[in-house]
Amino acid sequence: MNQTLHILKKDIRHLWWEILGVLVLTTGYAFGDYLRTLPGNEQVSLSTGFSIALVLGWYYLVALVVLEEPLAGEIQF
Repeated sequence: MNQTLHILKKDIRHLWWEILGVLVLTTGYAFGDYLRTLPGNEQVSLSTGFSIALVLGWYYLVALVVLEEPLAGEIQF
């Protein structure tokens, strides 16, 4: 458990800009979805653009986390 928390802290420390970007996209998606639920705003498609960007942002963030880990072993090449 201690090693897991250490790796999580390292990833948060290295990728905090990207995590912040995904949180902004999540907030934009939630706000756009909220606007769509208001009476008379059924045609607002702000959340559609944010939903596509949010999925791409999550894919990007997962790829960065995977690629940030070093190869196993002492001699990688």
